[in-house]
Amino acid sequence: MLAVVVSAFSVLDPSSLTQGGQPDGESLGVQTIVTVRFIRTDTGVCLLSFGLPASNLDELRSKLRFPLIQAQGVQLEPTIIQRFIEAFTQVVDENQPELEQCIGCMVQQVNVTLNRQCESSLTPSSSSAAINSNQSLDSNQCGICYCRPLWCLECLARWFASRQTNMRCPPTQWLSGRVPCPTCRTYFCARDVSRLIISHRQLD
Repeated sequence: MLAVVVSAFSVLDPSSLTQGGQPDGESLGVQTIVTVRFIRTDTGVCLLSFGLPASNLDELRSKLRFPLIQAQGVQLEPTIIQRFIEAFTQVVDENQPELEQCIGCMVQQVNVTLNRQCESSLTPSSSSAAINSNQSLDSNQCGICYCRPLWCLECLARWFASRQTNMRCPPTQWLSGRVPCPTCRTYFCARDVSRLIISHRQLD
């Protein structure tokens, strides 16, 4: 046996209107009614067909002992909301983003952000290295940076290298090292640096 949502259509929903008769809430004054059919999988014969509000599908699914699926092309959201989402998305795509200049060089646009992704842990060897280089133990653990993107990749790399130099780390260890964020001083490593995804539309 299989339950299939074969169609959906929108109707006015008086319960979602304000006292003044205006649409209220995300449903915008309408609700979706779906048609559900119980079908035998061995013969394809429809044993039962009925309609119910789409908001009741989850409750129906919890009571069935067989799958409830949605036929291809059936949209459960009211058509008016679907159209609004499409129009809203189009307007947002046309908006011009405010791409700031890197505060390091003031030439390139910011194109990287700090997002902790590594699983840094303090080991005996790293603890010894921290003591020898006069670093605090926190410098051996990456933190969470809440700064907004302010740097380009090249300037952040130069900052990273300069801090490693100040800590007298050999160049062979720079890539595996950790340095403080130029703004908030939270420690990060190369694995925590991510490129910002900028679409071609935004660059036009």
